[in-house]
Amino acid sequence: MRPISRSLSAPLAALAAAAGLFLPGVDVAAPEAAAAQKVTFTLDFEYAGRHAYYFVALEKGFYREAGLDVEIVRGSGSADAIRAVGAGRAPLGFADAGTLVVSRTSHGLPVRVVAMVYNRAPHCIFCLEEAAVRVPRDLEGKKIATPPGSASTTMFPAFVRATGINAEKITRVAVDTSALPAVLASHQVDCVSLFYVAQPLLERRLAPKKITRLLYADAGLEFYSNGIIVNDGFLQEQPDVVRRFVAATVRGMEAAFAEPAEAGRIMNKAHPQIEPALGQAEMEIVRDLAVTPLTRAHGLGYIDPKKMEQTRDVVVEAFSLPRRVPVEELYAPGFAGK
Repeated sequence: MRPISRSLSAPLAALAAAAGLFLPGVDVAAPEAAAAQKVTFTLDFEYAGRHAYYFVALEKGFYREAGLDVEIVRGSGSADAIRAVGAGRAPLGFADAGTLVVSRTSHGLPVRVVAMVYNRAPHCIFCLEEAAVRVPRDLEGKKIATPPGSASTTMFPAFVRATGINAEKITRVAVDTSALPAVLASHQVDCVSLFYVAQPLLERRLAPKKITRLLYADAGLEFYSNGIIVNDGFLQEQPDVVRRFVAATVRGMEAAFAEPAEAGRIMNKAHPQIEPALGQAEMEIVRDLAVTPLTRAHGLGYIDPKKMEQTRDVVVEAFSLPRRVPVEELYAPGFAGK
């Protein structure tokens, strides 16, 4: 007697399943997986090495394994990303928590954070070495280029408040992010406002000129910065999609932090204008911003309620906002961390 086959043809398997037949020793094939759900994710700025972990998750199939078909689009600043997510043009994005506090308080945008990436504030002012800017007070009398909508620009009032410098003695000019290295190299300005993660790119573009930097964190400003944001309506309607996206992204972070050189190569493959070495250097800085005692204890992406409250309070005081939005409206717990 011939043995019973351990597999059935697809039509027969479907018929057996429909009829409720479960034959001993026979494996009934699982139904074809549902099509991956399309999700648009907006970055805070143009593609850069600091975003490599998203493309690692894409390249290694982490999003696909989570049942997601993710499109990663460039942004034009944290404020722009928050507006896009708030308007539903993209359900998920990457943006600065401080900028979100302003947007939520002043404009009521329905956006909140579900996972934190930059646990240390990366906001920074870079200056030409010859401008002799060593301490915040040295910025007085200088000209600073600030990109519209960027988190460093948005949070500048907090830096002014923390350092006690006279903002009226500082000339600020709006310059697009991509043009910042050029205007600094040509001495059109003395300084530029960027994130710390931009240092490798800036140094490369300005060589052999040297630069100095002032970190907002060195002025005592400890607050959350960039994380994964989500539209409130989307979060309420499709929490499982958000959970799967965050989990896949965290896998991308873990892989990129473990092998930043590989992350640089993957980023270069996706966007050839980003040199692998530059992608690696930026990813190493992101790792320093993301991995802290708090995330070692609670997992990457974890949001601490007290630090989120501290972030809100820093922004409220710096901007003299009329009210303190309940911290529960600024983030959603349970989507990242152990």
